[in-house]
Amino acid sequence: MDFKRIKELRAFEAQLINLKKRYEEYRGREFLPLTRELFDIFYETGSRKEYEDVYFTRRGALLMSALMCLIYGEKEHLDELVRVIDVICDEFTWALPAHMEKSNPAPERVIDLFAAETAQALAEICTRIEIPQKTRQKIHEEIERRTVRPFIEEVYNWESITNNWAAVCAGSVGMAFLYEFPTEFEQIEDRILSAMENYLSGFGDDGICPEGLGYWNYGFWYFTAFADLYKEKCGVDLTKNPKVRAIARCQQNLFLAGDTVISYSDCSRSAHFNSGLAHYYRNRFGAEVRLISDEISDGVDNCFRFATALRSILYLDEGLLGIKEEPQKESFFADCCWYVERGKKFAFSAKGGSNGESHNHNDLGSFIIADKDNQLLADYGAGEYTHDYFTEKRYEELCCSSKGHSVPIIDGQLQAEGGDKIAPVIKSENGCFETELCAAYDIKTLKSLKRSFEVGEDYVELKDKFVFGDTKCHKITERFVSVIKPCIKDGKAVIKNAVLECDITPKISKETLKAHDASEDVLYFVDYETDGDFELTFKIL
Repeated sequence: MDFKRIKELRAFEAQLINLKKRYEEYRGREFLPLTRELFDIFYETGSRKEYEDVYFTRRGALLMSALMCLIYGEKEHLDELVRVIDVICDEFTWALPAHMEKSNPAPERVIDLFAAETAQALAEICTRIEIPQKTRQKIHEEIERRTVRPFIEEVYNWESITNNWAAVCAGSVGMAFLYEFPTEFEQIEDRILSAMENYLSGFGDDGICPEGLGYWNYGFWYFTAFADLYKEKCGVDLTKNPKVRAIARCQQNLFLAGDTVISYSDCSRSAHFNSGLAHYYRNRFGAEVRLISDEISDGVDNCFRFATALRSILYLDEGLLGIKEEPQKESFFADCCWYVERGKKFAFSAKGGSNGESHNHNDLGSFIIADKDNQLLADYGAGEYTHDYFTEKRYEELCCSSKGHSVPIIDGQLQAEGGDKIAPVIKSENGCFETELCAAYDIKTLKSLKRSFEVGEDYVELKDKFVFGDTKCHKITERFVSVIKPCIKDGKAVIKNAVLECDITPKISKETLKAHDASEDVLYFVDYETDGDFELTFKIL
């Protein structure tokens, strides 16, 4: 889709209004300084919010003014863009404090996700927009100082990891070289391609991203953007790969109903369909990439990523607009051990797998019941990212601990973390899912815990069968989690239009936690006390 043409596209009218409104929010704004004192708050308190709020305000202004230049091209848009670029080029580092040690002697040479993204954005802006020579030279020098020379001279840890970091950092660095330093790209080409291979190796053959839809979007966008440019510049198509073909189907598989999505790991419980990526891969792989929503995305996310917002427009295909296809009714993804059943009244998902995944939560046996508006039985997803969230204290966080998931608490013991904490799947078809949860708990006397589900048109029946190697009486709390306040009616728990039918009267409690955006939130628990096998039916009215 051509940027000038987008103004004439009726289907994009609402998105254009929103883009112009957001541009006006940033136009002429005086930016707060990114001081070392603000930077150091993270090391003193563990909070990322103070520095990042100021940092991403600048990235918002950069993105919106660049998009206005590309779509409308007025002098005021270019003047605003140049003003913002000058401010960003003067920052003492483009990286975030959470991604480096306080004692780092050269913070300007740190290439994290956001430093890489910044270099990519500025390099591509120089390619697509006629920037004044003085500002263009400044961009060139800063990319060389902060990205090109450091990457040629050092090796970065993200080159060898297998999650979104590899795709985002390598993709952004690779694009910055190709746009602004194409001759030097030959020196680092093999390293960039190796990082991309590492990224793809983090997926199983089922193409599912265990980190969730948000991180699928993040990593796959930068893989795709780099692959597209690399094909243009070097003639090699990295998307001609069966693993890429499977990964391209991930988005359609993670939506449950409406905007509700599977939220295992550090994911959101709802999301918007990414039309740009869907159109791009539909045109490469055909109808196996389903357009399960006719929603059109403007590509603007909470971190104002230039590469993805730009391509959300560029990759739109007018011939695909208005198409809305049904997702698959039943699916099982063998590599990540996720099961999905979509019906007319609700959608259901449950998981086995491992408690040693990237962005792991201790959630083996966890499940979700959702309608198009809400998760009724919920997997909370991501909490606030703080220093402790990514340390050995991670599982003290409610949303990461099994305490905050719909799984049993046995003799006061929660699930443990680690790659050896696994839940093999026994059954996963015809509306039935069963997994063995015994290994998720460090309880020597627990010999077996089989959790099974039967999914019908208007119900989900859960059964937990316990086998202990002793004759003691064991105290088991069967916990079910919701973000919707439950109530007790006639001895049964009710969550919106779901009735939890059981011969035990539950107790309802709640606990506060910090949401991903650092706001206060509440998680509700419906707890049943038992000493052995347990059955419960979720009846959807």
